[in-house]
Amino acid sequence: MKKIKMKVLRMFTCLIMVTALAVTGALPVHAAGTETWSQGSGPLEKMRVVNNNLTPVKTMGRSGTLRIYFNVQGCRQGFCTCSDQEPSGYSDVQVTMQIRRAGTSQVLASGSKIEGIFFNYVDINVTQGEKIQLFFDVSSYGPSPGVYRRGHVSYYYVFM
Repeated sequence: MKKIKMKVLRMFTCLIMVTALAVTGALPVHAAGTETWSQGSGPLEKMRVVNNNLTPVKTMGRSGTLRIYFNVQGCRQGFCTCSDQEPSGYSDVQVTMQIRRAGTSQVLASGSKIEGIFFNYVDINVTQGEKIQLFFDVSSYGPSPGVYRRGHVSYYYVFM
């Protein structure tokens, strides 16, 4: 009788565990939360942009002057390994970067940069707890081929 009780208890425990795994496995998964910028400088971040893109929200972990360096490289044959590269004859690209108040289209600061090896930067005064997003718009510098332009944007921050 004791062996039967143990088997039933074991089966019941297994059934509860399987049910719990099935229920928790079906729950939606949320991406990581807002990134906090609080170090003296941040890592170099890279993103591929087709026409334009908005970064996830960045929360300021300290107050002061925030400088964001940014650059763009064209997504053309011979420059990158993307499967949908632009033809090598397309004109250079430029990127316009806007620092926006998170969740709005309010522009706090902006700047632009033609593709090349050097970075441009934009300064802005921020307060601890403030939330911003970076908006990048890649466009033609010179004759436009009439299509959305592609580019590889790099950026990093420094508190001054």
